[in-house]
Amino acid sequence: MSEHQETHAEQQTAASPAQADVSDTGSAPTMLNRPELLGELPDSEQVTLLKQLLDSALDMVIAHTPEGQLVYFNDAACELLGYGQNELTQLGPYGWVGPDAMTTAPGRLEAILHQGQLEFTSTARRKDGELIPTEVCATRVDSRYGPLVVAIIRDIRDRIEAQQTILHLAYHDQLTGLGNRALFDDRIDLAMADARRFGDILGVAFVDIDRFKPVNDVHGHRVGDLVLIELARRLQSATRRQDTVARLGGDEFIVILPRIGGMSDLARVGAKLASAIRQPVLVKDGPPVELVGSIGLALFDTASDDARSLLMKADAAMYAAKDDRYRDWCVYEECMYGPLASRDEA
Repeated sequence: MSEHQETHAEQQTAASPAQADVSDTGSAPTMLNRPELLGELPDSEQVTLLKQLLDSALDMVIAHTPEGQLVYFNDAACELLGYGQNELTQLGPYGWVGPDAMTTAPGRLEAILHQGQLEFTSTARRKDGELIPTEVCATRVDSRYGPLVVAIIRDIRDRIEAQQTILHLAYHDQLTGLGNRALFDDRIDLAMADARRFGDILGVAFVDIDRFKPVNDVHGHRVGDLVLIELARRLQSATRRQDTVARLGGDEFIVILPRIGGMSDLARVGAKLASAIRQPVLVKDGPPVELVGSIGLALFDTASDDARSLLMKADAAMYAAKDDRYRDWCVYEECMYGPLASRDEA
């Protein structure tokens, strides 16, 4: 061995334990990669460190007795529930739990104590009474004083709001806020099932705005969009709360009319919708926009109709209204089916 190699070996042998324990990345040992060092700390320092770690958590962390009395909570618990530390300490058994969650609390507690861990969704009740949807991971921990339940509780309001937004976008027209074709398909199936089951009378109204393209050509698409929004508002105002108004696309709308009185009620709906459409739409810095709609109405035949045939009837009535110079709406009659079938085949 050369003199240089011997000197280098002696330097490696003389290195301190801490230097020899440096990781491959060159970083010095820390508590994070040496968890056994936690046990070498005095008990008071361990408690302080663990409390700092828990208080830095974004999720609410609590420990409570099987009777529901809090014995520990972190800073996030105070923030989420809106209580000060002293107030939270004095809170009664399960005082942070929403009323609906209280009904399932006994069963969940039994599962936690017997299985050791349980994950579930629940509600937390804030000091101001607001109920917050939460996701809970609860674990049984055995202490010298008996079993405790340690729960990590996450506020999932943002997640639920995002899910609701996605669901709304999936079932609603972005421009008008009305239901879209997907919502219509869902609602018409439910309405037909109720009509068959309970003997209700179900109707639909197919609305098409005549000569809407010139509105965009003359006034521009921005005004055209405002007109569609106003039309959507009027159609909703002209119908009942249990009715569904949907935009199928462009200037076509459809209205589901569950539990309607019969043919006379259907006619009244047609007249009301036509009147709502005929009112001029006021446009800022421009002349009023005058519109005319063609409305086809049809009743659901529980013995023979499905969604497609019902829409074909309403569509046939709508074309009959277009061909009639003296009225904007028309109720389906059997003689209308022939021309519609020819158009459908074409």
